[in-house]
Amino acid sequence: MRVLTLTAIVSLLCACGAVSNSTPLDKAESTAQTFEGPVPRAVCGPGSQPELGAQGRVARAEVESGRSKEGYWCNLEPVGREGDGALWQMAWYEDCAYYGLGVAFAQGNTAGQVPGQPAKVPGGGVAVVKVTDPAAPERTATLTTPAMLDPWESLKVNERRGLLAGSAVSIEGSAFDVYDVKKGLATDCSQPVLLGSTDNGMGHEGEWSPDGLTYWSSGFIVASTSALDLTVPQAPHVIATINDGIHGLSLNEEGTRLYAAEHSRSGAGEQDENLEEGVSTNGLEIWDTSAIQTRATGVSTAAAPAKVVGSVYWDDGAVAQMTIPVVIQGKPYVIFIDEGGKGDPQSPGMARIIDVSDETHPVVVSKLKNEINMLDHADQREADGGASGFTYQGHYCGVPQRIEPGVVACSYFWQGIRVFDIRDPHHPKEIAYIIPPLDENDDGRAHTSSQIRFVPERGEIWFTNQNTGFHVARFTNGVWPFPN
Repeated sequence: MRVLTLTAIVSLLCACGAVSNSTPLDKAESTAQTFEGPVPRAVCGPGSQPELGAQGRVARAEVESGRSKEGYWCNLEPVGREGDGALWQMAWYEDCAYYGLGVAFAQGNTAGQVPGQPAKVPGGGVAVVKVTDPAAPERTATLTTPAMLDPWESLKVNERRGLLAGSAVSIEGSAFDVYDVKKGLATDCSQPVLLGSTDNGMGHEGEWSPDGLTYWSSGFIVASTSALDLTVPQAPHVIATINDGIHGLSLNEEGTRLYAAEHSRSGAGEQDENLEEGVSTNGLEIWDTSAIQTRATGVSTAAAPAKVVGSVYWDDGAVAQMTIPVVIQGKPYVIFIDEGGKGDPQSPGMARIIDVSDETHPVVVSKLKNEINMLDHADQREADGGASGFTYQGHYCGVPQRIEPGVVACSYFWQGIRVFDIRDPHHPKEIAYIIPPLDENDDGRAHTSSQIRFVPERGEIWFTNQNTGFHVARFTNGVWPFPN
């Protein structure tokens, strides 16, 4: 049974009659209605430096010849760069970017060790980058408070309140730090000011509620997901802990629904009697977080089951990574991405679009797979050394806005950043991509892993590459922003 330990919310949960049973394994996503891919190729216009073979592929021969270090792009062009390495995540506020530092991937960047155990690769803090001139991003500071030494994928900004937060995952013990990045207490976004810290809230991942009053810290190694109250940023404290470790997450605008990337549910034990014994599943769960959002009153400590409103699981992906709720043509969807794959030959995990208009019965409507991710390209993946691991898999996505986003961009490790037109969620298509140029001493493979920022007024995207740091790229040939 998933258990919710909380201060100040038990009474509402009891009044609502919350139950612990989640919905059965949902097979709806495998129906004929699901677009399985590959997505149509982008049509590359003037100035592009396109891929040489299958969509998304960087062949071993291109690495060995040195061609891959020149980069590949289609309807996107490199504009500016800062740094020489990055870890897993990037956040932003106004004209500043924040990203985790570390040893370049090619040199053994593993990151994210269990707290209390020595890190294989020490984190290097969080870089603060001013992007006033996109062609010449400038490092203005490096944050080295405990949680910022290696915030893994937890580094997130709440734009409404101008707060940057992250959890530590590879130092002794656990830590959570929150910074002011808005003008006022901070000079501006390029000089963050530490507001508060706590030794609770350790998480591999994390996300803010839209109102900026709650930060959710999700444990990938430690099987728990905690809600921290940030009403007063100088005094962050845990108000609820759900005894279920998930990966990434997001919340609806009201903060009453949490879209969980569930990566490790199993048929063993009490979790779900409908799952086969010992079989791990991967998919989307929708949690009711109303009681936590409203700070319902109750006794000081208590335990009550958490309610899963709806769920959908699949067997062609693993290590569920993250979620983004969006509205397309007036209808609610969740963009979801898998970090890993399953099967023999392995089917690499990719992004998918899930219809949540009936939140009790989510349905996958399309998968954002390129040619190299299809089963019939398994031999090519194996020849390239990309049959598994952080190779051709997906990792993180970003949208310009949640209401009618039009496009989504996803970091696909070796495939770089892929941009898809999702105005018709049942028939997505690729419109642009960039696999950034590499330095001479890099291993010839891009390792893009961060979330992606869109800058509509300049037609740009921001992202990080684990070999080469922070990047700015600009759309070309009129592919985005879309004309009104």
